[in-house]
Amino acid sequence: MKTWTHYSENIKELDNLYLILLWVLAVFGFYKNGLQYFWQNQCNLYQAFYPLLLATSGFFLGALLDIKKDHKIGKNALYAFLLTISLPVQTPILYSSLVLVVILILTNYFPSWQKFILILHIILVFLFHLSYANIIENNIPIFYTTIDTFIGKSIGGIGITNIFLLIISYLLLNTKFYYKNDIPWLSLTSYLISTGLYGILIKDSALMFHLLNSSVFYIAIFLLPLNEFSPKTRKGQLIYALISGLILFLSTFINHLEGPFIAYTIIYFTQILSKRKRFVAIT
Repeated sequence: MKTWTHYSENIKELDNLYLILLWVLAVFGFYKNGLQYFWQNQCNLYQAFYPLLLATSGFFLGALLDIKKDHKIGKNALYAFLLTISLPVQTPILYSSLVLVVILILTNYFPSWQKFILILHIILVFLFHLSYANIIENNIPIFYTTIDTFIGKSIGGIGITNIFLLIISYLLLNTKFYYKNDIPWLSLTSYLISTGLYGILIKDSALMFHLLNSSVFYIAIFLLPLNEFSPKTRKGQLIYALISGLILFLSTFINHLEGPFIAYTIIYFTQILSKRKRFVAIT
């Protein structure tokens, strides 16, 4: 029989694995967007380390608040890290950190505001008109093959472009009991089938590019299964995952990079509203 202590310990193990995997993705983003260009003498040392500083800024800011409040790293560090690792590489770190700090401070007074950290991505993108291309991609036209897209060479959020690493992350997260492992594969299946059928219908020459959308993979594997926001029942998770996949597919008509995060924002608010309605019905 599972007690609250067992549940709490297992959730902590899951959160710790999340953080470890996010650090791996951040290091890849550091190499992809900075270090490799420094080795080629195409950028200076600050430009090389900037992607790593930006990607991990959320972790450090959230961890500082967690340690000050509870003397241990907790949800603020996790949620803030999930945000900053997916930001465009040219996000001004001062502005993004300022917005994040304001939200983190408010969570002290309004704990429910902690959840809003996860949807700051799209707000920051539209607020600052950010570019997902790094300093080299911004100046030189680059054409990517399917393999390039799969191993993370394409344009996208700082640390989330490597689909191979995202899939490895899913397999590792799958070993944790409280990770809702059905949600990622069901939502991705829904997305891939919808995208594939539409691409075949219109004879899309860039079908593989649209299928291998790293933002969608990141959202499906890291964000959709979060315990605080996703359904608890198996039937609820099935419906949630399939509908989420369809919304992610529709969102790519807006933009293949920002669209999935708009979709996640819609899914997030839908879940918040549905939970509130259920709570009102019970009371």
